[in-house]
Amino acid sequence: MLYSVLLVLRDILSDELYNNYMLLCVSMRTLVSWQLSEQYCDYANELLVKFVTDAQVLYGNDILVYNVHCLVHLVSDVKKLRVPG
Repeated sequence: MLYSVLLVLRDILSDELYNNYMLLCVSMRTLVSWQLSEQYCDYANELLVKFVTDAQVLYGNDILVYNVHCLVHLVSDVKKLRVPG
């Protein structure tokens, strides 16, 4: 998700689906990095909310399972669990 899959999926998915997937990838890459999450945590939250909202339109209500819904709460968990370095 964080590296080569972006290149692989570029020619497979439609632009609309690829851009939606990019929202997820950029937000995850931001949150797994100590430095990026410290500075861009709120931006990652915006991306995740947009990902979930757009995914509902793109894939229908069936995408709104518990695991996908949890993405909108992920940033608050990162903020709670971040240990000062």
